[in-house]
Amino acid sequence: MEQLDTARQHVEVGRYQLAFNAYKTSLIALKEELKQDSDGERTKQLIELVRIVEKEYETLQMLINESKNIPMLPQTPETPSDPMVWATPKPNKITMSRITKPPVPTQKKATGTRSAPRKTYGSTSSAPKSINDTPKAGIRRINSQPRLADVSYNSVLTENKDSDVENGEKVFDSSMYDRELVQLVERSVIQRNPNVTWNDISGLENTKKTLTEAALLPQIFPTYFKGIRRPWKGVCLFGPPGTGKTMLAKAVATECKSTFFAVSASTFASKWRGDGEKLVRLLFEMARFHAPSTIFIDELDTLCSKRGSDSEHEASKRMKGELLVQIDGMGDEDDRSVLLLAATNCPWELDEAFRRRLEKRIYVGLPDKATRLILLKNCLCNVKLGEDVKLDELAAKTEGYSGADITNLCRDAALQPMRECLDNLEDYKAAGEQLSASFLEEKPIKMSHFNSAMKRVKSSCSPDTIKKYKEWERLFGAV
Repeated sequence: MEQLDTARQHVEVGRYQLAFNAYKTSLIALKEELKQDSDGERTKQLIELVRIVEKEYETLQMLINESKNIPMLPQTPETPSDPMVWATPKPNKITMSRITKPPVPTQKKATGTRSAPRKTYGSTSSAPKSINDTPKAGIRRINSQPRLADVSYNSVLTENKDSDVENGEKVFDSSMYDRELVQLVERSVIQRNPNVTWNDISGLENTKKTLTEAALLPQIFPTYFKGIRRPWKGVCLFGPPGTGKTMLAKAVATECKSTFFAVSASTFASKWRGDGEKLVRLLFEMARFHAPSTIFIDELDTLCSKRGSDSEHEASKRMKGELLVQIDGMGDEDDRSVLLLAATNCPWELDEAFRRRLEKRIYVGLPDKATRLILLKNCLCNVKLGEDVKLDELAAKTEGYSGADITNLCRDAALQPMRECLDNLEDYKAAGEQLSASFLEEKPIKMSHFNSAMKRVKSSCSPDTIKKYKEWERLFGAV
């Protein structure tokens, strides 16, 4: 394709009109060759080449249009110079060579700070101050196209690559967003398997069934969950601290094997105006692209508190508005499954609009006696217990304890034999015994150790708070 190489050479030296005609001729020749070609593989390669040449052709058209819009300065008539007066400066001539190449932006270093200041609140856009100042939108459009000299006819015919596929995997098109924002959202994706299964969570059987119905079954029976049976878009887990809400989210990430985004208030916090809304939209667009996926927001009340207060910042209002729009529009594009899973300790702080969008609101309360007994057995399965330890009696004594409180209680009691040995260290030395890890592990945990641990580890949930949770469940719960 000599005509195509000639067109690119014309562009390099700034002869845009000649390049325009050469590109037009090349496109006609390529399309004629495409009609006559019968080889399937070569046809795909020719289609790819036509697409690239058309992009170069459009880029050249933009350059020609921008060059026509540059005003030419009028020539001033020559006037006799006065030796006593300084001569006026000569106007610079504007030639086509000044726009031969679009400005190439410098690559930003992957650091935690921005390399250039961004526009802040109150600033207004203005026209370029000089001819070399090209509008930012124009720079982005021009630079988003491939360089004309970097693409050859033979390379396209030999390498047929899909722009959306990299190493066999789909690649999200992030050209519309700042690289730092994209990297921030990508860091929220859970890469490693949390290795938490439903069996690792004691009790909460109804909650497990609801999460299975919302996250797992739509992947197994996608044709069944259509129309009125569409999957739940939002699930909110509320309850006192330490009852397993985050543990349930980890189990969802493990069992469903879908793309799992774990975000919090800090994910959307930015000092730059408008970045919070952009991050929200980018998060949901990436979730839809990698669907089926799950977005987990921990401590939801810090993000979705009630609107309308005088102390609320404008940036918080805009971010909440964008979040509401994205949640409500998650199931409208190609039925791509995105589940919003949230956890909060203060459900009464949620805004009504968010409460409506979280269709399932499940109370994760304190464990009952049977669940506490299972928790005790799971926590103490790898330690040696004394003959006087009665787990049934211990489960009855821990009424009002959360799952985290019971874990802390067992940990404190398990360390009690080591503390006793350290207190009697001199006696062991006198007897010629040496303390070691194996020696300490042989010391059993007695019931007295649990009794002393209960004096130090108290319940973290007050009865008044539990009543408040149950009242909110009675008013707004949706299991």
